[in-house]
This record gives sequence, structure tokens and C-alpha cells, in this order.
Amino acid sequence: MAKDVVVVEVIEVEVESVNSLLRIGVVRLVFEREVGRIVGRIVGRIVGRMVGRTVVLVVGEGIYLVG
Repeated sequence: MAKDVVVVEVIEVEVESVNSLLRIGVVRLVFEREVGRIVGRIVGRIVGRMVGRTVVLVVGEGIYLVG
């Protein structure tokens, strides 16, 4: 499956479940794309605290966020 890479700033993270040992959570992100100010929500996995950071979304089989 092809992967699309999008750079977004995370506005809000709603934690749905957390593995506190690994600090990996399944979250619902509210993000805003720089171009066109497109606001959307997407469910993925994050490591650590991502609110206010600019992250890279690699969308393919899964969604991976890289700070």
C-alpha cells in the first residue's frame, strides 16, 4: 500500500487507551494542515506527548507519528 506523508500540527489529542509502560496510546487526533487550514480527525498511535508539536503522519497500513 502506498504511503502518503503529511506534516501537521497536533491541536488536540483525545486519549482512548494507553499502555503506560510503553507510553504508547491509541488516540484521536485533531490536526490542521498548513495549506488550506484543513481540520480533521484521525485515529492512530503516538509515542509521548504530541500536543502542539509538528508531526509527520505516514499514512499507509497504519498511521505513524514521528515528532
